[in-house]
Parts: sequence; C-alpha cells; structure tokens
Amino acid sequence: MTGTPLLAVERLQKAFSGVVAVNNVSMGVGSGMIHGLIGPNGSGKTTLVNLMTGVYRLDGGAVTFAGERMDGLSLFQVARRGLVRTFQNPHIFKRLTVRENVVVGAHRHFLSGFWKIVTNLGSARAEEVAMIQRTDQILMQLGLAERADELAVDLPYGMQRMVDVARAMMCRPRMIILDEPAAGLSEVELEHLARVLRTLRDAGVSILLIEHHLDFLLGLVDLVTVLDYGETIFEGTPAEVRRDERVIEAYLGAANART
Repeated sequence: MTGTPLLAVERLQKAFSGVVAVNNVSMGVGSGMIHGLIGPNGSGKTTLVNLMTGVYRLDGGAVTFAGERMDGLSLFQVARRGLVRTFQNPHIFKRLTVRENVVVGAHRHFLSGFWKIVTNLGSARAEEVAMIQRTDQILMQLGLAERADELAVDLPYGMQRMVDVARAMMCRPRMIILDEPAAGLSEVELEHLARVLRTLRDAGVSILLIEHHLDFLLGLVDLVTVLDYGETIFEGTPAEVRRDERVIEAYLGAANART
C-alpha cells in the first residue's frame, strides 16, 4: 500500500490477566481498499478489532483514523467519526422488523431534535421519509427488501448477518470492519455479498474483512494481514499469502491440533 492509510494501527499491545493477546501489531488500511485480516482461531483477530474500535483499551500503541487518534474513544465515538463495525454474532433487536433494525444505523445522521419530532414538524417528517427511503434502497441492494416488514429475529442466521451489514451501511461510513460476514451464507448469498462489497469499495468505502472462508476472502481483498498467537506473521497480496510457508504452517498446525 502506498500513501497515508485511512486506518493506521501502530505497535498495538493487549494482555488479559498476564496473557498476551495482541503483541506489537502494526497495519494500515488504505482508502477505497478491501483489506483482509486472517489467522487461526485464537490468533487475536477479534481482540485487534476490539482495540481499533474502542471496545477494549490499549495497553500500548496507537490507532489513527483519518488522521485522528482513536485510542481512548468509545465504540460510539469511533462510529461517529465514520469507522463502523459488525460483530461475529448478529446484533438483532428482537422486537423490531428488518427495516427498523436497519434504520437504527442512521441515528447519528438524524438532525431533528426531540421537540421537532414530538410536534411532528415538517422537517422531522421529511427527514424520517428520507431515512426510510435510504433504508429500503440498502435492503434492496442486499436482497432483503421482501423481508423488510418481518421481525429480524425470524430470519435465517445468514440473513441476520446481512441485516448487520445493512445497518453498518446506513451509518454512511468511511470504513466498515466486517467480522466474519460470510458465516452461514449459501454460495448464492456469498456471491451476492461479494458484489455488494465490491460496490462499496468502488464507491470509496474502505473495508477490513475478517473471515475464515479463505476462498471468499482471497477473491475479494487487495491486501492480507495474517495473525498467529497475537503477532503479525505475514502481510501481502492474496497470491503471496497462498504460497507463504509461515501462513501455511499456521493453518496446517491449527488444523492438526484440532484432529
């Protein structure tokens, strides 16, 4: 990657009860890129993302997004600056429909205050209509339009994950971190998700993609960072990662440990 990265992670450190989870990790994600983050189970991927987005406090290092330091900010404050994320398990509001779950993602852009909403002023109504229209556009884009009025909790697991992606898109982010979005998706759904992510990238949205489905990930990303035991063991292109001995050993070693 050339130029100044949109997201810069420098020498991050995190330990839990003396056990080091992330050790001196540095990486950068450029504007308008899809960057992959992979590694065996327990390699520190989710911990690293939690450090980037304010879920965990750093023990050392720095996180910079769009030239601004993010470490020390909360998850909500980070999201307000345009860096949003999904989680490994879908975060669904059980009593809300699919549309209502997605429109929640636009809350930071809703300008009308409490009294304008209570008094039903025209500006508040117009803003609400615009938000619903944008929600329906995103639902159409993600193949969820026909399920918009159903309770999101009644959707299959894979489609619940797509609701999470849709909500993240509603935030109008500069960058989205997706934590295993392909889990539970069929081959047809995977192809559709890949098209959506490419469309986002082409629109200038940067994406950090954490994924165990390597064929899916390597067919999408521009660069890959590989973690093992909380440390960076490789960074390069998809073609390079397929033949790197350290990466192969990390994955084969993990596979052998499970057998």
